Amino acid sequence: MLQLLYLSTVKSRVMTAPSHDTADLLPSGQITGTIIRRIADECEGTAKANHRLAQGQFQTIWILLLGGLVLVLVLPFIIQKIDDLLSTDRKLDPAIMEDAKAIGASLHAIQREQQVGEDAVRSRFVDISSQLDEAGLENDQQKTKLEETLLNPLTVWDETGPYQYEDIRVALHRRLQDDTIVGLAWDGTNSPAQAVLIEWLEDGTNTSPFPSSGDEDIRFAAIIRLGTGDLLVGHNSGFKSGKPFYHITQQTSDGWQEVHAGPGTLRDIKVQKSGEVIAFGSRKISETSVAPLLLDLTDPKAPQPLAEALALMPPNSTISALLQRDDGSLLVYGASLLALTTSSDSFALMRSATGAWGLADGFSIAENSPLFAGQLLTQLVAGTESSEGEKRPLFLAIATNFRGPGLLLSSLDGLAWKRPPGQTSTEISALTYSEKYGFVAAGIATTRGGKIPQISHSQDGVLWHTQEYERFGSKIDAPFTLLTSLPSGEILGSNPQANLLSFPAKGIFVDTIERDREDGRLVPYSSLVPPGTNQILDTLENLSRRITTLQPLLKDQEELVNRESASSKVLNTSIDEYEKVRVALDQSLRNNELTRQITQTATRVAVIGILIYLVQIVVNRYRYLQRLASFYQARAQALRILADQGDLKLLEGITLSDLSALLSPDSIGFDSAPEAPTSQLVALLQAGLRANNK
Repeated sequence: MLQLLYLSTVKSRVMTAPSHDTADLLPSGQITGTIIRRIADECEGTAKANHRLAQGQFQTIWILLLGGLVLVLVLPFIIQKIDDLLSTDRKLDPAIMEDAKAIGASLHAIQREQQVGEDAVRSRFVDISSQLDEAGLENDQQKTKLEETLLNPLTVWDETGPYQYEDIRVALHRRLQDDTIVGLAWDGTNSPAQAVLIEWLEDGTNTSPFPSSGDEDIRFAAIIRLGTGDLLVGHNSGFKSGKPFYHITQQTSDGWQEVHAGPGTLRDIKVQKSGEVIAFGSRKISETSVAPLLLDLTDPKAPQPLAEALALMPPNSTISALLQRDDGSLLVYGASLLALTTSSDSFALMRSATGAWGLADGFSIAENSPLFAGQLLTQLVAGTESSEGEKRPLFLAIATNFRGPGLLLSSLDGLAWKRPPGQTSTEISALTYSEKYGFVAAGIATTRGGKIPQISHSQDGVLWHTQEYERFGSKIDAPFTLLTSLPSGEILGSNPQANLLSFPAKGIFVDTIERDREDGRLVPYSSLVPPGTNQILDTLENLSRRITTLQPLLKDQEELVNRESASSKVLNTSIDEYEKVRVALDQSLRNNELTRQITQTATRVAVIGILIYLVQIVVNRYRYLQRLASFYQARAQALRILADQGDLKLLEGITLSDLSALLSPDSIGFDSAPEAPTSQLVALLQAGLRANNK
């Protein structure tokens, strides 16, 4: 305003000054330009001052924002601290909360430790219970084993189970590769007697007719099952006429069919591991000579003689047994029938795994003892021998010269044969190998009282046990002629009197035997006790001591479990009570926390509202100062442009009120934008033009 007044004063002086004084003064144009420039300088200074003030307002905005942020973050906590200070008596003591936390942690720690202890006690209880149950079960098993094995089950024989039959005289029975038991018998219910095939099944027996002419002169020699599932039976006939003839009959789905026959006597048919089927025996050439019979029956309808092997055999000889060893080689045993008193009668051929035939090196029978001169090996069986913890193949065979008693021989390789260790019967008539009893040999022992039927058995072929055998408590007069091992391990035997089955002896008083053993009176049982009985009794004794030890341990452990359970129950009750108190405290704390959150939220909202209000004021002031600075800047620029006009025509006709309106900031508002300098200049020009027009 001062500038405006100064400008108006100067203008009035210029307009009213007398003409005679102008010589002493500067030209009026220069004076006016100087004054306008001075006013422009004043406007520019004012613009700079307003601009500095606007920058200060901008800094104030930032300070308000940062300060408001700090207040939003800090002020609620300050208020809460003040509230905490003023409401100390109305809050829970922090020590109570700490104590509650400590108690809770302690209770849970005790609970974990007690749970670990209880688990350990229960685990120990379960372990002792399991040990006691196992000991009891093993004790029962050992007692059962003792009952079944203490007295040899081969001592007593009977017709029992599914193997019982009547009016049938079994001539041959065999265990086939699939563990089925089959036999060939004569059914005495027919006249003449009918040959039948008998199959022993789980629920009884099954018989079916076997093709024959009803001539009981037929003697069955072999029965096997082929790989196709068909049965192959070999039998001999014509003995009464003195002209033996062998027959090979095959059972197929279409029934029985004789596939091959020829002169001679068939001893047996063997199936090799490779599936090869070999039949062997002898054929009569004349009244004084025979020839060996060795056929490949792999295709029963087209038998082929093994010519290479037959060419190596001495004349007038017969084949008595075959043995296939684990290495794939095949041994063929035979003897010459010309001189049965010499030691060179017996022979053995070997076919190697490559198929080459030759005389077996190292073959001997009982070290060429005169007692075994001219012996043939028959009824050969294979098993295992235990030696120093190792098992190796062991072969047993009956040696006979058809004139004297059969003798028992053993061999590890099938070449060197000798008497087995241990006492066996002196006349062996039947032989087999059982999974349950091991090697079993039946025969007759000659004593001062006469000949006594006996049975010998051995698990390993080394230690033999021999005793008389009986049926229903009565001695059996005739020895067994056939023995067959059943899948169950029992033995099916036949003699001219009956067909019998061995069964385990029951009713053994184990307690009495154990007492006798403790008293050292087990001697009466020594001849009947099989190997391993003493070990069973020792095991029973150890089990008894173990059970006696475990029973009080189990009782004590059960008491510990009960105590741990009671203690755990009390602790769980305490923890439940604590949880109730803790829940109440937590609820109280949550209520306080809710109040605190409401207070803090309200404080923040209030601070933010005040901050918005203050920032809005400062922003408006900042905008106003910026516009005011722009206004003065624009006026200064416009005045400088005006001062550069030498004739000052633009000022002609401009009144004081026009200048006051042009140079006054009254029209500047908070909401309007500052005007540009050009608009101010245009306004001045328009005012000058209006004056000239007048």
